[in-house]
Amino acid sequence: MRTTSPLLICAVLASCGDGASPAGSSLERADARAESLVLFVVDTLRADALTPYGAAPGSSPAIDAFAEDALVFEAAYTQATHTNAAMASMLTGLYPHENGVLGQSENLADGIDSIAPGLVERGFATGAFISGHCMMQEKRRLWSEGWTTRGCVRDDTDEQYRWDDEVLEDALDWIDAQDGPFVAWIFLLDPHDEHLPAPELWDYAARPQPDGAEQRRRYHEYERANNPIPDDVRAELLDLYAAEVRGVDAAFARLLAAVEDRDDVAVVLTADHGEELFETSPRAAHGRVLTEGVLHVPLILRAPGLPPGREPGLVETLQLAPTILQLLDAPARFPFSRPSLLASDATRGIAISNWGDALTLRTPDMRVWRKVERMRRDPMSINYDRFDANSPVPWLAPRAAARVEADGGLAYLDAGELAGDEAALALEERLEQHALGLRAVRGNGELDAELRAELEDLGYL
Repeated sequence: MRTTSPLLICAVLASCGDGASPAGSSLERADARAESLVLFVVDTLRADALTPYGAAPGSSPAIDAFAEDALVFEAAYTQATHTNAAMASMLTGLYPHENGVLGQSENLADGIDSIAPGLVERGFATGAFISGHCMMQEKRRLWSEGWTTRGCVRDDTDEQYRWDDEVLEDALDWIDAQDGPFVAWIFLLDPHDEHLPAPELWDYAARPQPDGAEQRRRYHEYERANNPIPDDVRAELLDLYAAEVRGVDAAFARLLAAVEDRDDVAVVLTADHGEELFETSPRAAHGRVLTEGVLHVPLILRAPGLPPGREPGLVETLQLAPTILQLLDAPARFPFSRPSLLASDATRGIAISNWGDALTLRTPDMRVWRKVERMRRDPMSINYDRFDANSPVPWLAPRAAARVEADGGLAYLDAGELAGDEAALALEERLEQHALGLRAVRGNGELDAELRAELEDLGYL
């Protein structure tokens, strides 16, 4: 059995407590328990693409109905902008510099595990059903260890949305076959680019699309030139993305139907990260983009005994690891960086995310960014250094800040404003203290030819 060295345990457990859940709600939430759980994760799903987070009515009807009977975390933020790092935090309950995974290329640090092996020890059947990231499942411990059943679909000769269909079918068959406690992790790839929805969701005769490689090349050209995307091109991208989200909603409806008669099953809907979609910069995707569209993710939880409602306080997706164990009445094998989402101190009024040595801290009123030179960089960052030097953006500058506007947008501060803004400087100091509190560990794992090819196909290299 792998154990966790005390030297690698998070040192920021005391840095909480300046925000609070609605009065009395934490006592009710603490009683929630489940025999089994489904973690439904959607790659690149922005929170604001769903009706419960402000999208137009009808954008996500199944998720909307689910949210009415669930606890909606209105301000949930991912810890990282690459899938591997984001999922590592979600499933270990540790910040990236504490579990060793800063990006797509790394393995969990020695002595660090996800929650899955401990659940197996407690008698749970565990299944991981993954779309697209099959080399991750083969070569990265997070995606393989502790999952008693593993399935992955990736077929470059077939459309991407079909991968999700097959993965979901395998997951539902597995869930149906379980007669004891289980945890299922379902990971769907759409609406990750390529943005080519299923034919029933898009009129290809009226609005034809290039293949995925050509579509990605077109968007990357705007990025390389650092030019604003034409309004009509972005409008079509947003329409494609919304159509894929409707596909996600239909898939989630199938899951809900499959567990409809199992009132002992908790269901979590969330995302690893969102997508920029040229919202605040000439960037299409995620990766090194530390903005709201990438960092703000949906997080909706339904569990037996859990009162439905909406939680406005800022929370972090790494809090899902202790939450899952609390719901399943399973012990933790090491301390987590943050408490369960059901705890009285679940929200502390801030959320912290990073991409390598670029950190960002969000409050309800402001976001600050800071490069911390002594922190280890994402090993993949070398692939972007020249590009980023030619395309400067505020969130990769040494220091930057922005105020949150009434519509949720960000108003960036220039250097003079930042230097004179006491609130921003206080948040910078808090981010510095967070960095000092992290016990950074070294990640490991080589980027071999097979994994590199998969990452290239997904647009990461």
